[in-house]
Amino acid sequence: MMRKMVMVSVTSLLLAGCNSSDTGASPNGGDDAQVRMNGGDGKEALNVSIGADLAVEMPKGYTLYPGAMVITKSNVDQGDSTALVLVMSSKDSPEKLTSFYRKQAEAAGVEFSMENTSEGAQTLMGKGPDDTVFSLSALADESGTTAQLTVGVAKGS
Repeated sequence: MMRKMVMVSVTSLLLAGCNSSDTGASPNGGDDAQVRMNGGDGKEALNVSIGADLAVEMPKGYTLYPGAMVITKSNVDQGDSTALVLVMSSKDSPEKLTSFYRKQAEAAGVEFSMENTSEGAQTLMGKGPDDTVFSLSALADESGTTAQLTVGVAKGS
């Protein structure tokens, strides 16, 4: 149920920002699915994969949190930049995930513009060199933590 709610939320947010001329979804079996959208120029602008244990190519300088299970991955192409949006779950705390990704973001030159910690939740947002954007939201749940990581980079970076 949580996976389907996350799928709808992430897909809805991403789709709202796209200028779509062509959309489609095809099931990969079970709860897995893939959504692809083309922009007005006919090129793929959004590719969302939903399912367990998805293979993910992380942006340079970032790695997948050890032991995390990827629930959804979204690759967004916006002309001169691309973004990876991951929703993942881990048995570890939001604090551990945040600390892990903070170190990677700082090593990539990200300067944080927003940090928020409240009971069971942590959020980090910032920008880095060449208009790199970074955000992480981690929320404690009954099985550990569900987190959304977004890293956007200029093409060629």
